[in-house]
Amino acid sequence: MILTKSFFNNFFFILFSLIPISIVIGATASLLNILLIDIFFIILLIKKKNYSFISNKYFIFLIFLYLYLLFNSFISLDYKEGLLRNIGFIRVIILFLAFNYFFNIKFFFKKVFFVWLCFFLIVLIDVQFEFQLGKNIFGYESPYGDRIVSFFKDEPIVGGFLAAFWLILIGFLFDQSNEKFKILIMILSLLFLVSIFMSGERSNTIKAVVSFGIFYFFLKQFSLKQKLTSILFIITIFLLILFNSEFLKLRFINQILAEVKNLNQSSYIQLQQSGLEIFKNNLLFGVGNKNYRVVTCYPNNFDSVIYTKKYCSTHPHQISKPIPLPTSNENHLSGQMLNMRHNGPIHSQPTPSR
Repeated sequence: MILTKSFFNNFFFILFSLIPISIVIGATASLLNILLIDIFFIILLIKKKNYSFISNKYFIFLIFLYLYLLFNSFISLDYKEGLLRNIGFIRVIILFLAFNYFFNIKFFFKKVFFVWLCFFLIVLIDVQFEFQLGKNIFGYESPYGDRIVSFFKDEPIVGGFLAAFWLILIGFLFDQSNEKFKILIMILSLLFLVSIFMSGERSNTIKAVVSFGIFYFFLKQFSLKQKLTSILFIITIFLLILFNSEFLKLRFINQILAEVKNLNQSSYIQLQQSGLEIFKNNLLFGVGNKNYRVVTCYPNNFDSVIYTKKYCSTHPHQISKPIPLPTSNENHLSGQMLNMRHNGPIHSQPTPSR
């Protein structure tokens, strides 16, 4: 096989286009897709003898973060828990470089975004279909009652999936379209927001609404009057959907009120208190990546500190998204400072990020 420029362009176009689809298929497909991007991108760099990325300050920050994660693995309570994940972070760094390389090629990212947009339109239609009929267009019924699973079949994560991509797509459309299409783009934005809301995923709904508010505030295509009118319209739509759905009333009103009434027994509060206690006792380096469960769930947790508020959770991130103390205490102040420092550069780049 001759690795020509045409081959690389077409091959990477297919791989980047498949990123959302591979996520839906499953973790193995997604990982394989990313590994193919990484491996062939390294081959491309070697072939072109292009090593300019070494002086990229964002790349340097990521390397420092990677070295810290490796260091953190060996000082953690149980290094075996997080070592493989931390070593595997290198694939994220290479993927970041590949995004920056290809998405600076205008015709390339336009084609990829068009494929993504078509796919997400299908997902949005499917979410609406399942919300109304109780099953998706392939006949998948949610094992979680009225929670929407869409193409994920047995996982109620479609809201998070939509939330991860929708602002990227909307930003792309605003950037590429002229003035006369702005209303259509706003309608599409509303469809994304409503679909995330209908998924019943509270944390992702809150994040999507806040993200939209910030994004919409800085849009120059709309006047202040248009923005205020649009916000009132969106609030009205949300309230109409909410009070016409027993499922959404349960998720967004009844369950929240029940948690508030029983704060002392709330798993959210107990998890935050547990995370805070571990945080205070491991301020500098934390207990190690994926080691929260070691401290709270394993009888021999290798930690001499006696915790009075520890709350066992093997997947604390699933409960603690609004205030992520349990997961932040795994890497603590040093890790969080590096993490915040590198997140800014990634998200400020004109590339999709999850």
